[in-house]
Amino acid sequence: MQDRCLGHAAPRPWCGEVAAPAAERSAAAGDDVDLGREIAARLGVRAEFVANLSYDGLYDALTAEQVDIVISALYVDPMRMADFAYSYSYFNAGQVLVVPVDRGEVREMADLSGRTLAVEWGSEGDVVARTWARRLTGMTVIPCQSVEEVLARVVAGEADAALVDHLSARLGIGQGLPLRVAGDPVTDEPYAIAVRRQDSALLRVVNEILTAMETDGTLSQLRRQWLGGE
Repeated sequence: MQDRCLGHAAPRPWCGEVAAPAAERSAAAGDDVDLGREIAARLGVRAEFVANLSYDGLYDALTAEQVDIVISALYVDPMRMADFAYSYSYFNAGQVLVVPVDRGEVREMADLSGRTLAVEWGSEGDVVARTWARRLTGMTVIPCQSVEEVLARVVAGEADAALVDHLSARLGIGQGLPLRVAGDPVTDEPYAIAVRRQDSALLRVVNEILTAMETDGTLSQLRRQWLGGE
């Protein structure tokens, strides 16, 4: 479940998009909200959250100085970098290989010669998989109707591996599927925090906090809490 949230810290609000369980829809909750709260705490300010900003509305709120920071599962968008700046990435949502937890033959895409790979039809993973299938001998792509079906094919032994986005992989593993992520992400889709281009001092402090949170394990803890398995 995803709700758009506006959180504010003195003197102006912050924005965030919440990935929250259905039971918590009535309150601001989720990985991005908890990240915003932690950043606010380390800045020594208070954050509050209000729902329902559109995607474009998040950037409009920054431009209008209604908010200072957007934390909203935002990809770094080169087309917006004339007006906005992005923090260090706090999560890579790119495509990852998922394999059975007790199998180690597939560690990267190059290991898929003579093997089967399940993907969600029409997804980025589908496009990437078909590109690799033209390079590798005997690699078979199995198109599926949903991410759930993709992961189920691997669990059932009908595919050697799956290629899905990192978020879906972690959620599936966190729900108890006997799977694991193999190797590094196949593609990169970094989530980052957005600020106005001129707010370089704020961006520097946010980056320092993100670095500290990665070092002390806070980011990993938030990822485990909201996204499930590594």
